[in-house]
Amino acid sequence: TAIDLGAGRTAVAVSTDHYTTCAILDNGELKCWGFNRYGQLGNGHDGGVNPNCCSNNTPSAAAIDLGPGRTAVAVSTGGQHTCAILDNSELKCWGNNNYRQLGIATQQTLNTPSSTAIDLGSGRTAIAVSAGRTHTCAILDNGELKCWGRDGWGELGTPGPNPSFPHLHTAIDLGPGRTAISVSAGHITTCAILDNGDLKCWGDDSFGQLGRGTSQPHLDNQAGPIQSITLHEPPSQAIDLGPGRTAVSVATGAYNTCVILDNDEAKCWGHDDHGQLGIGGVGDYYEYESTPPVTTIDFGVDRTAVAIDIDVRHACATLDNGEIKCWGEDDYGQLGDGGSNTNQGSPGAVFGSDTWDATRTPSIGSGSATQSNLTASVEGVDLETGQLMTNITFNAPLPPANGSFETIFEGGINRRIQNLEADIDSNDVIHAT
Repeated sequence: TAIDLGAGRTAVAVSTDHYTTCAILDNGELKCWGFNRYGQLGNGHDGGVNPNCCSNNTPSAAAIDLGPGRTAVAVSTGGQHTCAILDNSELKCWGNNNYRQLGIATQQTLNTPSSTAIDLGSGRTAIAVSAGRTHTCAILDNGELKCWGRDGWGELGTPGPNPSFPHLHTAIDLGPGRTAISVSAGHITTCAILDNGDLKCWGDDSFGQLGRGTSQPHLDNQAGPIQSITLHEPPSQAIDLGPGRTAVSVATGAYNTCVILDNDEAKCWGHDDHGQLGIGGVGDYYEYESTPPVTTIDFGVDRTAVAIDIDVRHACATLDNGEIKCWGEDDYGQLGDGGSNTNQGSPGAVFGSDTWDATRTPSIGSGSATQSNLTASVEGVDLETGQLMTNITFNAPLPPANGSFETIFEGGINRRIQNLEADIDSNDVIHAT
């Protein structure tokens, strides 16, 4: 049975975390449901002094008040907070603010979106947002990446330990001339895809989830504490994804990272105690991969992933034929395979006859890039040859001449479009006046 979002309403984007789910509807409204201890549902209520208060099992009849006439174009749920980019490119967050993850100067918890948008810098707006466990990251309209909130493991990408819960000020140094086109904030790890397709990660590396080949992140096969290994800034060298390979989508979880490559292959690395790397077998507590494995995830003959997401110990991918397959931990039926409740080390199909949206996008649940001036419902856009497309209205100053799409995307919205071969002229573009 489908979730009741309201009469005639459908969902165009969804984000879910541990205890909260949010959906953008086809009319731009935003509705959330689940646990509401800290006001993360945005409905004006919270638990107050009662830690067990205020869960909503279904979407409320009324949408979240984002401001007069405002709608949502992207949403990301974090550990106990929620963030949304609005149709005017403003960014607002609400919920728990114990580490200033809401991007406001105080530590005040908010149970509704603030009337004032987050100050991202003079004239700056957000084109992507990702809410982690206790931190938040946003890509700005000039391609800069900023993160704020807790920095206990270096997840903010700022130099050195910073336990004072800094407010957002300066952009993260991604390398000379580099900008971000996609970001994923995990529990205590952050990853970003750069405009040249490189992938860089920083923060906690206790199980090798940063992909930099850390040797023995903990005592292998020995009962003992995990060694705390952290990286407070993006490394100078990008993650080695394979010869000539670049990243088009990234998702970070608790102790894992997953990526879709430019050749449509998918890889995961980090902790593998429940088979969440998807490469076969279910390991033990000390099982991990600290670099992207040579073996890619097997989705079936000629099948590829178009979107991927990972949570604490399980992952799911939407395939190019509209199937969804999941792998990893299944103690609560999170793999959706019909009730086996058995951990799986390889992708298995979700039970049922539903067909899922196979539009190629970066993973949604972890907060990937959004092109708010291209489409109001997709967190990230890739153009592919040989695929039917609806008209796209570009907010460009002039219709482009024959040749490259690069002219359309000037200004930092999306500087890299791969594998596009097309003869484009002004007759192919609907110009927005």
